[in-house]
Amino acid sequence: MAKTLMLYYTFEGNTGFVAEHMKANLDLTLEQLIAENEPPKKGLGKFLRGGASALFKSDPALFPLYNDPNAFDNVILAFPVWAGTYPPAVAAMIEKYPFAGKNLYIIACSAGGRAEKAIDAAADALSGNTLCGSLSLVSPLKNRADAIVKLAAFARLIQGDTGE
Repeated sequence: MAKTLMLYYTFEGNTGFVAEHMKANLDLTLEQLIAENEPPKKGLGKFLRGGASALFKSDPALFPLYNDPNAFDNVILAFPVWAGTYPPAVAAMIEKYPFAGKNLYIIACSAGGRAEKAIDAAADALSGNTLCGSLSLVSPLKNRADAIVKLAAFARLIQGDTGE
């Protein structure tokens, strides 16, 4: 049976919600990316510092991963969209824990629903893997019912691909 790792970064809880629902639908190992240095959670600094750190791929001092992505057949990567791309914690993970030859699935959460650019950027950064599917969710915590339906369908897609 194929082993699946879900790596996720959450800032406001949307991607954490996604991770919980994917875990409920799939047999997977779940690991949260935790950054030591994050922008403020509120106010103008959230957007200015967070957006700048995403655009310039600042290293947020990611805490070490417990699980090695190379020990898994499938990797699900989930993250919020920051300034049109993936957040610095994801960039740090890609740099510090490179992996290749995996079936890759990407879930991006955004407020505006335009996550394709961020998904493409993450897939490009992880180009040694096969992108098997992606999902863009708009504010999952505000749109819970819609998100749950889409996550269940995405989990079924992954199950069909991996034989889980």
